[in-house]
Amino acid sequence: RHFDGKQSHEELCEGPPILFGDFLRFGVPSELKLYEEVPDLSRLPRLFEEYQDEYNLSQAVPLNLVFFRDHCEHLCRVLRILRQPRGNALLVGVGGSGKQSLTRLAAAIHEYDCFQIEVTKHYNLAAFRADLLTLYEAAGVQGRPLVFLFSDTQVVDETLLEDINGMLNTGEVPNLHSPEDKQKAINACLEAAHAAAPAAASMSRDAVYAFFIDRVRDNLHIVLSMSPVGDRFRGWCRQFPSLVNCCTIDWFDRWPQEALLSVAERLLQNTDLQVTGDLRREASQSSASLNLSHQEPAAEDGLQPPSRSRSRGADRESLISSPVPSLPGGRSALTPDPSLGYSTGLQASQSQRKSVSGGQAPSLPAAQGPESDVELRHSLCVMCVEIHSTVRQASEQFYAELRRHFHVTPTSYLEFLSLFRAVLGHKRRETGDAIQRIRNGKAKMKETNTQVDVMQGQLTAMQPLLQEAAARTEAMMVNLKGRQQTALEIKEQVAKATSEAAEQQQVAAGLQQEAKRDLDEAMPALEKALKSLDSLNKTDINEMASYLTPPTAVLKTITAVLTILREPKNDWDTAKSVLRDTRFIQRLKDYDKDNIPSATIQKLQGYINDPSCTPDKIATGGSLACKSLCLWVRAMDLYYRVAKVVAPKREALASAQARLDETNAKLRTAQEQLQEVEDNLAALQEAYEESLREKHELEAKIAVSSKRLVAAASLTGSLAQEVVRWDAQLLQMEA
Repeated sequence: RHFDGKQSHEELCEGPPILFGDFLRFGVPSELKLYEEVPDLSRLPRLFEEYQDEYNLSQAVPLNLVFFRDHCEHLCRVLRILRQPRGNALLVGVGGSGKQSLTRLAAAIHEYDCFQIEVTKHYNLAAFRADLLTLYEAAGVQGRPLVFLFSDTQVVDETLLEDINGMLNTGEVPNLHSPEDKQKAINACLEAAHAAAPAAASMSRDAVYAFFIDRVRDNLHIVLSMSPVGDRFRGWCRQFPSLVNCCTIDWFDRWPQEALLSVAERLLQNTDLQVTGDLRREASQSSASLNLSHQEPAAEDGLQPPSRSRSRGADRESLISSPVPSLPGGRSALTPDPSLGYSTGLQASQSQRKSVSGGQAPSLPAAQGPESDVELRHSLCVMCVEIHSTVRQASEQFYAELRRHFHVTPTSYLEFLSLFRAVLGHKRRETGDAIQRIRNGKAKMKETNTQVDVMQGQLTAMQPLLQEAAARTEAMMVNLKGRQQTALEIKEQVAKATSEAAEQQQVAAGLQQEAKRDLDEAMPALEKALKSLDSLNKTDINEMASYLTPPTAVLKTITAVLTILREPKNDWDTAKSVLRDTRFIQRLKDYDKDNIPSATIQKLQGYINDPSCTPDKIATGGSLACKSLCLWVRAMDLYYRVAKVVAPKREALASAQARLDETNAKLRTAQEQLQEVEDNLAALQEAYEESLREKHELEAKIAVSSKRLVAAASLTGSLAQEVVRWDAQLLQMEA
């Protein structure tokens, strides 16, 4: 009743597409969504942008898609496929068409989980089947709707496609479940199977497993993303027919010019052009001459999409690789810049999106004399579309003439825009560096002129300083010579006094050696006597004092001791009194041997010359204590005789030492005078050297300043005209 046969082919087949979907009510729970016709196609881009924003809030890798008309249609198809039970899709298109990005967004709109394998170096069939077991458990046991996204770049082994072929056809993968895994799945689904078929009294294991497989097929939606480039895809379609028979095929054609323009505007919207007025006029003239109407070439060979888009099969072969320039950072010029923030094919920024009208794709207007950055940016985008279209036409002509494919894909278009941004930034940096170099050159010229004036003033001020330094240095030289002569005279006096002191020191040392030699003769006997006194004790002394009539040896020894001690009487009673004195031994030790009177020594000679008063005979006739006292008496006598000989020598030594001290005092005085003169001379020498150094520095500065003045005058004279050219070039660059 809707077709009366009067409609034309254009009205029936070439009008606005008729789209249905259950996604028109944003934010409504899935159970309340209605599958209805899209009344206004212009609403779709903004609606999908809202879904995309919601997706980006929950994902680590955000999407940045440009929703032009073809993408909206493809997204509607994928959404319709995924909402159907056992709905599977085969998305066919060249790289960069947006197949995977649209699938992820469609899964998020339906609130499905999207799963995709991660191919690594060691990924194999066992790892793939482990991932499948995870999917089967989530879809069959837990009953969660899932989207399994699989692309042709993940086919590490064709056995993977064989397993996917079985999943699409029967839902089962041969030998996927071991008996234990199968039993585990049956036990997990037994309650759900009984709930699904309450009329059945009992269910066999096979029936429960069949329920598990049906549940997997209902909840697991397989989306295959394939590229028609090369022979692999058509070979897979022949080997694994379920890829075609059990999937809804959606063919992604080449982007229309409307899409190319939208993507270019999105990617270049934040690019600061910073162009001059001359470039604006050139861009105006170029954009005004663009003709953006192009015929789309017919397909060459291979699998064809549906008849409506059959003429769009020219980009089904692999892109011919060719050397490309490298950009800073080692990135290829045809590699998309990660900083742009779009995913493979279609991702771009999220502002200034074009609405899609419901009819023919709008033609791209040529800009007429852009005067603002917005119009200039639009003209630049139009130019990018024209370049891409021209290259695409050239590739078709290349195939027609040489039968060799060179495909121009959406990826190459995005790489072209990325290359433009990279080259623009590189050239902008080069221009900025050139401007900075010119500014630095001008600043250096100005600084040079300032330094020339400063050096001229310094040179004028240094002339009187140089003359003053020369006069001061000459006066210091005269004073230094006089001081040096005085120091020389004092040095001679000090040398003479030093010689005299050395001679006197030698004489005094000789006298001291003779006296010491004579004393060394008596000292052993004295030390032996003192040591023997140490052996006496109070008992020995009391024993001698207890004699009523002492032996002759004891009496003679004690008499000699009393004589040396200069006691008034030499009788035995006096002797006993002295012996009983507690300090008797200490008196002997502390006796002043250096001041023994000669009369005492004369009285003592009778004892010394007595043959019976030797230490050994005294020890025999008396006691050991008497022997010690005898040794002490004889030591005193010996010391007196030695000291009598040494005394004149000591006097001579004292006289020589006095003369030496006087000479040393004169020497010290002369040395102090010499040190003072040398210190003054050193200070004067240092001042002279400092003055001489200042004079030389002034002379060197004057010489350097003179050379710099000559060089600066030559430089400024040579670059006088160059500065004018720099100014003109700087104005041109900064315009």
